[in-house]
Amino acid sequence: MALTTEKAREMAIASHLPESARHLPELTTQNEAAEAEKFRLERLARVRRELRRLDKLLAMECDPAKLDRLVAALNRLQDAEGWLAGRFKMGQVKPKESKPARRYSLTHATPEPEPEPDPIAPPADLLSRPATQ
Repeated sequence: MALTTEKAREMAIASHLPESARHLPELTTQNEAAEAEKFRLERLARVRRELRRLDKLLAMECDPAKLDRLVAALNRLQDAEGWLAGRFKMGQVKPKESKPARRYSLTHATPEPEPEPDPIAPPADLLSRPATQ
């Protein structure tokens, strides 16, 4: 296999892709993209139908062991439904806009200066008395 300029260009582009993206099949045609979207919507409909069925079973069930299994199944399906619908759990996906970094002007903590206490005023009756000697 001879290394041509075209092959070198393809390899250079592939080397800059993340490892997970290098092995994914490319959706080259609009038809394949439409089929993938159709599959996602069908799967989403099936998951939602199953969630409704499990909700009904959960309302009728009294056995604690069965309730626990139903709740576990509901949680798994709710996760799948969220992913298929494009809603992600908090912390699983980075926000698109990063928050600005906090910058502090001080490198150490300095206490706030305490306000000067007001001088204690003498009672009014002391001020009105004449001075005795």
